[in-house]
Amino acid sequence: MESKVEKNLLLAARILTTGIPLFLVTGRAAVDIALSLVALLFLARSFISKDWTWVRAGWYRIGLVLWVWTLLISAAAFDVVASYGQAATWIRFLLFAAALGAWVLDETWIRRLIAAGMAMLLFAALDAWLQYFTGADIFGHQRVGDRLTGPFDDLRVGIYITKLFFPVALGFAFWQLRARGKGWPVWLTAGAAVVMIGAVFVSGERMALILMIFGLVLAAVLQKGVLRAAIGGVLALALIGIGVVAAVDKQMMQRQFMSTAETITNFSHTPYGVLWRNAIQLGGERPITGVGMRNFRIVCDNPKIALPADATKTVPPSEQDLRCATHPHNTYLEWFSEAGIPGLILFVMMIAALGRGLWSAWKVIGDNRAWMAGPVIAVILQLWPLAATGSFFSNWNGALLWLAAGWALAAARLGGYASRR
Repeated sequence: MESKVEKNLLLAARILTTGIPLFLVTGRAAVDIALSLVALLFLARSFISKDWTWVRAGWYRIGLVLWVWTLLISAAAFDVVASYGQAATWIRFLLFAAALGAWVLDETWIRRLIAAGMAMLLFAALDAWLQYFTGADIFGHQRVGDRLTGPFDDLRVGIYITKLFFPVALGFAFWQLRARGKGWPVWLTAGAAVVMIGAVFVSGERMALILMIFGLVLAAVLQKGVLRAAIGGVLALALIGIGVVAAVDKQMMQRQFMSTAETITNFSHTPYGVLWRNAIQLGGERPITGVGMRNFRIVCDNPKIALPADATKTVPPSEQDLRCATHPHNTYLEWFSEAGIPGLILFVMMIAALGRGLWSAWKVIGDNRAWMAGPVIAVILQLWPLAATGSFFSNWNGALLWLAAGWALAAARLGGYASRR
């Protein structure tokens, strides 16, 4: 039986977790503090209850080994302090996901998290549309050329919607369908979804749009019945709407279609292509230890180990600064260049173990898979190998990824509970 202290710890962790969709908008510090506190509360609860069963999870054990590896290689980093700083604190993400999966989220609090997420997604989407039509959002943020900020201080409203969309939208539709026994709530959710997808398109974020469409296809494949029909309808309406907006807004057509096609066909000579080649070069120079955690930004401009200065001669001058960005813009190349081949292998093993556990649960959940499909799709999109990504170690990106992972683990643990509601 839980003590009063344990109940208070749990309530605090649940409130913090439910606030994460809001904290992601208010600032990086807020979301990092929230997830770090959840991790600490989870550890405190484990000490008090002497319940450490969650440590037995295969993905978590591999993650611990990977964490130790990042600490070990930090001694050989170019900037030892920066490497240790990033390596030592990365454990908070693993603890956060483990907390959500094993302790924080139950059926009631998943619903509350979905409700909070739906409110924030609608707000972000409508704010982006306001900025698109008027040039400024509700907070006065100005449109930046062919890009939108929405309620953020920088250009990330599109990827925010994409990464949070699937666990929220699919979860909300499934919840309403189960509660009311009719299909109209699903179609109502579908209407809201079209508004959100449209906001991703007009945001000008190319990767966010590609991942959104990919996720919708995955969602349609993974569902059946009313939900599959609704997802198919959403995808069709979204594509029609995108076509109409693109036909009217030539600047957006150039941004989302023409420049995307040009980037794909000429990728090796684009800024991201140069970054990826630079990461491969760095990892190849130090294949065992890598250059050290958070050291890509430090070493990539070193002509003795990274690409020579003339590697950017085919890149437009206005974008040459991306050659030495803070990270390689690809999760797997970030691990390879900064933690070496052993680090990359351990990372892939951790993800494989996480996927294996989720797959085992998926096979027995049956008709309640929509509740689990959303966060699983979100994890897949954020770990897609060919995507251009933010840094895997960023507190903002990390919050979105490990929120989805913990959410998926909780849904797997709860199994078929939704059928009892």
